[in-house]
Amino acid sequence: AAAPGALWALRRSDLPPAEAAQGHDEELGGQTGHPAVVPGAVGVPAAPPTEADRHVAAPLQPLGAGRIVIVVIAHDRPFLLRRCLDAILEQAELEFFALAVTLDAPAHFDAMEPAVKERSTAERPIKVWRKEKTGSSLAVQKIAEHFQFALQQSFDVHHYDFALLVENDLLPSPDFLWYFRHAGGVLEADPSLFCVSAWNDNGFSELVSDERRLFRTDYFPGLGWMI
Repeated sequence: AAAPGALWALRRSDLPPAEAAQGHDEELGGQTGHPAVVPGAVGVPAAPPTEADRHVAAPLQPLGAGRIVIVVIAHDRPFLLRRCLDAILEQAELEFFALAVTLDAPAHFDAMEPAVKERSTAERPIKVWRKEKTGSSLAVQKIAEHFQFALQQSFDVHHYDFALLVENDLLPSPDFLWYFRHAGGVLEADPSLFCVSAWNDNGFSELVSDERRLFRTDYFPGLGWMI
């Protein structure tokens, strides 16, 4: 599920001009601003909803505290990590989230970790998860291994229910965490969904008709997504 509105989009400083998103989109949300979903629906279902449909489409509660960890994926650019963390720490509803940073370049740990320690407090701790070994020399495989490590740490080691993955060159919009708390209810209620994302390649004001509506898509948007 990907948010179509500019209000829910992330900004990326090095992103090229947006191209049309590939894949098939289906409407997920209503027009209330609180996501609801009828599994498998395309637009408005023609048949009357079943009891299971009514259960899923009922108003969903936002995810509670302690269930989601924000994982900032970082490599070797401390200035980007500082900027990303500062933006996250200014977010409303941060108190409902845990926060961690994953690092995958041992040669740069000493340069990267101060950006985290400067911002970590007893009231708002920021964990550092260090990936000590790299199995591949290819950039794309290194990135894949880094994400695998982040997911393993989130679920297998620290046992969070949800992981919100943010690359450290992204800046979240002001309602970023609000969106994921509510979209998480959709993700939890509908087992046919793989993830929810705050990125949309077509999330421009001249293209979006309703910033409150969610869509199902088979195109993986990434760039700020929760599983």
